[in-house]
Amino acid sequence: KSEVKIYRAEKIREGAIKSGYGSGVIVSREEKADKVIFDIITAAHVLSENAELFEVVRLAVAFQTEKLIAVANPKIYEAKFMFGAWGHEYVALRVEVPKSEAADLDVAVAKVAPGLPQFLETCWAAGYLGGRYPAVNKVYLSRINVQSGNYANGSPYALIMTMNFIAYGSNGGGMSGGGVFNASGEWVGLI
Repeated sequence: KSEVKIYRAEKIREGAIKSGYGSGVIVSREEKADKVIFDIITAAHVLSENAELFEVVRLAVAFQTEKLIAVANPKIYEAKFMFGAWGHEYVALRVEVPKSEAADLDVAVAKVAPGLPQFLETCWAAGYLGGRYPAVNKVYLSRINVQSGNYANGSPYALIMTMNFIAYGSNGGGMSGGGVFNASGEWVGLI
């Protein structure tokens, strides 16, 4: 329930728009008097392959609802780009939903796992295959790559972990940015 669809249109050069889709994970929910604010994490390449040329024309998120099948008729809301870490392959988005409509959404905030999965541990990768169809695939952790050091972007020190998984099931466009969850349903990473 913490998965969302992401739609984007970006300006790639004057007069040229490129559109695409992917998945994301809801990481926080904040209730206000008149709205509910959702923060979403997705893979950076869902928004753009080139951070230097990235210019959003339209960014929207589709939520699953209790009354509607999201494939046929999702609730779509404009999203705001908050920040991106292209070198670390993630970006953050924010979506504001009117309080009157938030009760219809069938979503949950992802619970972060307290640790990393173990070698060959069974996990589940969730996203929207083709940007339309909810898909959950069984995956097994096969390797963790760790890089560390000082970075020129102003970070004094960074530790980057890349987890590689062996996947079974339907994989393809639209799954990027979706979550990887352990057997307890806790979020361990992004596709």
